[in-house]
Amino acid sequence: MSEICDEILKLADDELHRVANTLPEDATHSIAIFIETLRAYDYNCIVASTNDRIEFPDFYLIRMGWSLCSSYLFKKTDIQGIPVMESTKETRVDALYLLQNFGRIIMLRRAVDMVESGLLLVEKMEDTYVFKKTDLVDMQFIDKLSFPKLVELEKKISSVSFYNNWNIASPEDLLDVPNIRRNFVGLNKKNEFKNYLIEDIDSKMLPLIFPWNSGHGVMMGYNTTEEIDYHFLSKAHPLVLSWRTDAGIHPSTDFIKFDGGELTAIVLLITSLYLKHGQFAPLAAKKHPEISIPQSLTIWQPFEELKNIISDFTGMDISKISDILNAMTLKINDIMFLRNNTSIFMPLLIDMGNGYVVQPISSILTNPFQSIINLMEYRNPQIRHSISKPREDWMRTEIYSLFLGERYIRIEGNINLKDKGKIVTDIDGAIYDKMNGELAIIQIKWQDFFINDVRKLRSKAHNLCKGFDEWATRVEKWIKANGLQELSKNLRLGKGNTIKSLYLFGISRTVSQTGGYGYSTERQNIAISNMPMFVKSRFEIGPVDNVIQKLFNELKTTSQIIETIPYPFEFRISNFNFHFEDLHCTLKD
Repeated sequence: MSEICDEILKLADDELHRVANTLPEDATHSIAIFIETLRAYDYNCIVASTNDRIEFPDFYLIRMGWSLCSSYLFKKTDIQGIPVMESTKETRVDALYLLQNFGRIIMLRRAVDMVESGLLLVEKMEDTYVFKKTDLVDMQFIDKLSFPKLVELEKKISSVSFYNNWNIASPEDLLDVPNIRRNFVGLNKKNEFKNYLIEDIDSKMLPLIFPWNSGHGVMMGYNTTEEIDYHFLSKAHPLVLSWRTDAGIHPSTDFIKFDGGELTAIVLLITSLYLKHGQFAPLAAKKHPEISIPQSLTIWQPFEELKNIISDFTGMDISKISDILNAMTLKINDIMFLRNNTSIFMPLLIDMGNGYVVQPISSILTNPFQSIINLMEYRNPQIRHSISKPREDWMRTEIYSLFLGERYIRIEGNINLKDKGKIVTDIDGAIYDKMNGELAIIQIKWQDFFINDVRKLRSKAHNLCKGFDEWATRVEKWIKANGLQELSKNLRLGKGNTIKSLYLFGISRTVSQTGGYGYSTERQNIAISNMPMFVKSRFEIGPVDNVIQKLFNELKTTSQIIETIPYPFEFRISNFNFHFEDLHCTLKD
């Protein structure tokens, strides 16, 4: 197996050398090709028609290849402005083919990592390498599916006032919930800009569009109005808040020169501009057929002009805006980040180093906060401590919001369990049910799994699995040595609140099925879940007797059989075929 892996890596290295040698050395020529790769990427991500759209496996390779390709094309140039060439079908095909070539190289390297990690099997048959996934890989779907399943439940609940014995509360009602004896759950998310939504927005936008002849192709031009700008702010608002939560950037996160709330405000404004630009494009295609939409999607402008637009809209100081934009913007100095990055990455902004900034609107196809975190951590690995600091309190608050009312005691803060003055372990959260004496003790983990590096993913999964096992062992050992009464004192439950039954929960933000990465928990006294699974199970159990016990049993016994339909694909490098039997797949039903 190792010989085959070595062969594949050698082929990948040779292919990288071959492809890199086809690229121009001249910086201006390189930047022109770089811009064309962005145009082709933006077009295929945002508005490509069904007839133009590239098949998923090929486009996956294109997206994977962008970082490595850009590390060779993105060069410092002394020219003022952006070198523009007319975008044609032929130039876009060439650009996509170039990205795909780099994506194949990344794909082979990643496949070798998966083979060496036991996630893929590989067999060589004459001139073809055949890859098949192991059974472990399908377990990863369980975590991934939990997110849309929770969204589906939230949509169902948001349209009713009563569900599964819950009274559905609006956010405005939640302040009163602890004082009401009935059972409530609040799910409706408030959109501060919802009153600015325009029902027939297209009719407002169409008259503002005009063609602009750049001298190298006819491009899209348009004016805007305040009501249109606020409409797209309203569209962007819930999307950006969801991204921020998924990425784990709390409004109070301290980035020294700015905080998470200020970062979010600017991401919100940029996202609204990209959404607006993306909606103008198909309207422009209908009104002015002479406009080249593929050439018009990727935006650029003087960097100072963008800063002034943001300052005028937000009232934020220009120096603060500069600090935030510099943190989120890809720069020439980040070339090695691009060279070593194996995850799908597209920054919100690209600083060309000559006073201009390029704005690829495809950057909002995936969570831009994740790209921002990756970029910031590359420049300063210590920044992850600032990002992690508020997360435990944040997640504990979310968990506790599922157990409101007088029935429960929710222990604030982190509790240390000590033995002879030394800390044995800690408790991140605890919920006591006064009605039946049940106690839930919770360990909280919030790890970032939004990377594509197989080795790093497995390392995070191993640490998560090991961390939960060790915590459960230490808690159980401490209780055996000190007893439940001493635990009650440590938790400050108060007189008369006797612990009759105890349940341990390990709650991860995103990943709980570590078996999908080759690691399984050993302890049976802990129920492990990601956050969407925990929330969904809590809703579905409802306000019943023995809530904590039923929640524990539900999370312990829930097992899903994931049935997939393989989506085979292959490509050729040198004289060899690489056939992936089922790495890409769709879910049955």
